[in-house]
Amino acid sequence: MVTLAPRFVPGPAVRVAIGIACLIGLAAGASEGATGTPRLAPLPGGLTPLAAGQHAGAEASARAFAIAIGQGDDVQVQQVVSLDALVGLVARDLPLGEAERAGLIKGLREGLSGLAARMQQSAPDGIVAYYAGLFDRGGQTRALLRLDLGEHGLNYFELKLARGVDGRVRVYDWYDYAQGTDFSAMVAQLAGLMVRDRTSLERAAEVSSLTDEEADQLIRFIEELRTDRYATALATFESMPESLRRSRALLIQRVKAASRVKGEGAYQGALADLAHHHGDDPRLALMLADHYFYTGDRDRLFEVLARLSAFLGREDAGLVYMDSVYRLLLGEPALAERAALRAMALEPGYESPYWILVQSLLSQRKFARVTETLREMGTRFGYAFSRENFEGRREFAEYLESPSFRAWLAQPAMPAVPAKAR
Repeated sequence: MVTLAPRFVPGPAVRVAIGIACLIGLAAGASEGATGTPRLAPLPGGLTPLAAGQHAGAEASARAFAIAIGQGDDVQVQQVVSLDALVGLVARDLPLGEAERAGLIKGLREGLSGLAARMQQSAPDGIVAYYAGLFDRGGQTRALLRLDLGEHGLNYFELKLARGVDGRVRVYDWYDYAQGTDFSAMVAQLAGLMVRDRTSLERAAEVSSLTDEEADQLIRFIEELRTDRYATALATFESMPESLRRSRALLIQRVKAASRVKGEGAYQGALADLAHHHGDDPRLALMLADHYFYTGDRDRLFEVLARLSAFLGREDAGLVYMDSVYRLLLGEPALAERAALRAMALEPGYESPYWILVQSLLSQRKFARVTETLREMGTRFGYAFSRENFEGRREFAEYLESPSFRAWLAQPAMPAVPAKAR
């Protein structure tokens, strides 16, 4: 059976990055990856960050990273990512002795060596990574990747790029929009928790200071998350003082924990608090969109998507596709059709918007255009449809009896639908 338009489930972005490389990170609210002025000093491993406008070799490296993530190819990841620079960023500020630092670096190297495979395993429907272009942020050249997670929505990576002494451009870190932090900061924060470093704890919680009791609560909370004791972690969170319960970083972790417990009450409550305290942060749009949809706040829903698009500095087909999905779910098929067509125009090889277009046309009984769209999909994506692909689907019932479908069905048969579409 052909898979039709993805259905969005609560927390499309939130559930993605949990467990990447077997690490749980706390978001760094003032992360240099998204808002600060980057340092262009040399990096560990002899790399120098690409300054704004230095695009030579950047696209090739970003595309190679996208392919490696999409294929779960860790050999390719290690060729594109500078582990020396990444590990150096993680370890450089931790108060470790020489032996401890060597052990940490060894463990991080082993963990990062399986990064791509673990990312694929963390997404139930797999990951398809798309290169979405280069741009300048804060004086550096960055690359944007979109991660298509099937029914679990989208995520974005903002890649940081640097050139080595050999002239090659490599990825040395990335900002993860699902986690709200740089990958290096995410790992460094966990490492800081493991060595019980007070400064790392305060940075992780985004507070200026912690009492001994608060530090103990934070350590317990993260340990409970790390060991999948989500209900216990939620109880620990509620016992924290208000200053910690308002922390953007900890509220994101609360959302993740709540998404793993039974029932939607805890999850929706966690999202509501995150929206109340940090709803204007464009980096949280992917997780807050669900909240506004389920609470019926249509205007706020499309506002956060537009804010993220502005923050990314581009009209990306993935966000336009999300717009079309929500409009279809809200019973606005004409607007869903328009958004789907826009996404297709932006990126003709992006398949998901075609399914939204089909469903929006079915809702409007535009059957001739349904056939036209399905034909185009057959040509573009290699599908060969038959009546069996649509039987039993209520939304296709009337279309199957239409003159347009009958005329199409009379055409010569084509090969079976590819396995990926079943």
